[in-house]
Formats: sequence, structure tokens, C-alpha cells
Amino acid sequence: MDPQSEAQTVIKGIVSEMAREVQSKDAKFSLIILPTESDIIEYQTEDSYKKSWDEMTAFICSDGIICYDLMEDFSQISTEQLDTGNDGTHYGPKTNALIANYIIKHLYK
Repeated sequence: MDPQSEAQTVIKGIVSEMAREVQSKDAKFSLIILPTESDIIEYQTEDSYKKSWDEMTAFICSDGIICYDLMEDFSQISTEQLDTGNDGTHYGPKTNALIANYIIKHLYK
């Protein structure tokens, strides 16, 4: 997750353009950053991954982009509390409830 990588630069460009489009309509733009279960595990256990994640989000969320990185919230709980849907690749109902609560918490800070 090198902030100087082409992928990160492209993502930053897309996010910046989305923000400009939304703001041109007199609306507010914000970005929710939702980690995967494997992201959470690595963030909790690997200092180098944590550093890379934090650098990536700082880069994406620069230049006035309002971001809500849910990694900090998810890193405070055990991944055993996470569930997945029937296909096993998407978060399930319990995790989606956590996501909703985390977003509400950030919006009303």
C-alpha cells in the first residue's frame, strides 16, 4: 500500500473527482474506508501493515477529503465478532450492524 504507487494515485484521483462532483451540487462528500477481515488481522498484528494502512488513508484523505476510516474501530474488537453472509465473502448481519454503529458514531462526533 505505497501511497506513491500508481494504484493509490489513481484511487486518490477518483476520490478527488467524486468529491468535486458532489461539492459542485452544494452537497457534502465523505468517504467511508471499510477494511476487510484480513486487513483488520494484519493491522492488529503487523506493525509494518499498520504503518502502510495509516499512510494510505492519510494520502487518500488529504486535500480536504472527509474520511471515516473504520479500521480504528474494527481494530478494537476481536475478529471473532465478525460474521459473513451466505457467500462467505461479504460481511454478515452482525458485522453490518457494527459498521452502521461505527458510521453513526463518526457522523455525530
